[in-house]
Amino acid sequence: MRLTANTASGLLFVAVGAFALWYGWRYPVGTAARIGAGYFPKLVSGLLIFIGILVFLREWWGEREALVAGRIRPAVAILSGVFGFGLLLERAGFIPAALLLVFAARLADDDFDLKEVLMLSAVLIVGLGAIFWYGLGLPFSLLPFGI
Repeated sequence: MRLTANTASGLLFVAVGAFALWYGWRYPVGTAARIGAGYFPKLVSGLLIFIGILVFLREWWGEREALVAGRIRPAVAILSGVFGFGLLLERAGFIPAALLLVFAARLADDDFDLKEVLMLSAVLIVGLGAIFWYGLGLPFSLLPFGI
């Protein structure tokens, strides 16, 4: 079997889903009336595994796309942004972490426009900050000095 885009993507989805399922197994699912901490991770992990299997099976449904090495840059840029966001959220605050995430994700595209990235960053930071920080009251600071 050749390594194609569908095969690689499907295996990646299954691997990430299986790891998340294994890691989150210790959290209780809870009941229907009172959902526990493990409910959402197990649900998302199961969906990731299911989607990975479907993508992997597309190999036999006739849609074949060669795996091109030049397409690694978008994956690296987006994954770097997500990891950077996770590392910076507690240390530098939400706004710098979100800026890094948007910049890294936009670097995945060939036509990077700084004005567009700044506008997108502003809209996402205000919108998501309003939802998660103000609306839901999640305990994270917006800036490094504790606001």
